[in-house]
Amino acid sequence: MCRCAILLVTLSLMTFCGLVTGEEALPKGLGEGGSWELVMDAQEQRFALPGLQERWVPQGLQGMADGSFLLSSYQSMHRSSPLIPAALRWSSDGPTRLSRLFADGQSQHYPLVYPGQRQDWHAGGVAYVHGQVFIADGHAVYSGPLPEEAGPITLRKAIDNHPFRSSCLSIDDQGRLWVGEFVHRASLRYGLNREKDALGFPQKLTNSQGEDRWAVIAVYTSPEGDLQALISAPERLQGMAIDQDLVWLSLSYGRNNPSQLRAYRNPLIHQQPAKHLAWDGKSVPLYHLDKQLLKQDVPPMSEEIWFDPQSQSLWVVFENAAIKFANGRGPKIPHLTRWQVQAIKDD
Repeated sequence: MCRCAILLVTLSLMTFCGLVTGEEALPKGLGEGGSWELVMDAQEQRFALPGLQERWVPQGLQGMADGSFLLSSYQSMHRSSPLIPAALRWSSDGPTRLSRLFADGQSQHYPLVYPGQRQDWHAGGVAYVHGQVFIADGHAVYSGPLPEEAGPITLRKAIDNHPFRSSCLSIDDQGRLWVGEFVHRASLRYGLNREKDALGFPQKLTNSQGEDRWAVIAVYTSPEGDLQALISAPERLQGMAIDQDLVWLSLSYGRNNPSQLRAYRNPLIHQQPAKHLAWDGKSVPLYHLDKQLLKQDVPPMSEEIWFDPQSQSLWVVFENAAIKFANGRGPKIPHLTRWQVQAIKDD
């Protein structure tokens, strides 16, 4: 069977070259030298990312019914100690906030207040349903009501006993919450998860094609429901979007490394469980992302993504325009980027 994928990118935002489908290797030259000049073209500032000059680092993305977007960010603080290497003097957490970006260029902001009145965290993925926002932050998922006007949001832990690093979130058309884990084995900070060892959970899983998978996606019956399934996933997982039949991933790590967008068939629809794992006194089915339909190199530091089913568009937020990453390679992208999906199918 030949898998084919077609991705139409709207020129009003940006143009990408070098589409890769199926199991083919990535084209030579992508991510090397000046190749990103071929990738970047027109840029639209309609959804400019706020606070970049004030050290805010964009992370999570969620589209809203009125055409606005929710954007989670943390404010990176500069540590001037000469004992800290220059590349590490920008913190990876700080004051956090949620912003709502409107089509007219306006935005309003909601400082995030965590349990214990703590504010200095690393807000990651964001999701929204029934008036509640959900924030992925480290080893937990938090929630709170979204106010109509700008102002603080007091968060509480939404999911107890979540064992994996919560990096990105998505809610599918059945109301299930998908929580993606970030793992990067080459990094001491984001490498192996010792909590998995304590729980007796394997550090890596191997899919049906013999590929090692180091990250896990946990699927809950609802944003505050029970664990329904586990899905093995590639490392460097920063963003995730569920389009019924498809699972979109944003994979990235490092200011000088190309990011990648991938699309897979939804294993909960198209596959039987590979096996069952014992978890919290229950047997939980484990699936693998095996049916890859698309992979595409994009500039460094892609973060969360959101799929708009109405326009069949995939929206991406990059963090590479933040001051913290000013010395990184590749184009700086200070606005949201949209990909228009024309067709993805098996032939």
